[in-house]
Amino acid sequence: INFLRTPDGTLWCAANRRSGLSRSLAGPLQMQRVEGSPDGAFDLAADRDGGLWVMTWGQGLWRISAPPVLTIGATEGLEPARLAFLHERPDG
Repeated sequence: INFLRTPDGTLWCAANRRSGLSRSLAGPLQMQRVEGSPDGAFDLAADRDGGLWVMTWGQGLWRISAPPVLTIGATEGLEPARLAFLHERPDG
């Protein structure tokens, strides 16, 4: 289980291969699954522009922000087996 609090105060949870991505509602103990989110969410990172990056098991890398949602996967040349962790470089 991986938790991340974004600058807007939202608490995000990437639970495991089946639970997908959840976010806090009124408090940290009230979580709701994000509709349409990837099932295999396992790592999270926030970027300097307020986007949430979600690493998944077999569904590529997702960036969730104001629409649209960006998905980077096999079609874009990303090999899912190569994903290990997320980190924003100092230069963005």
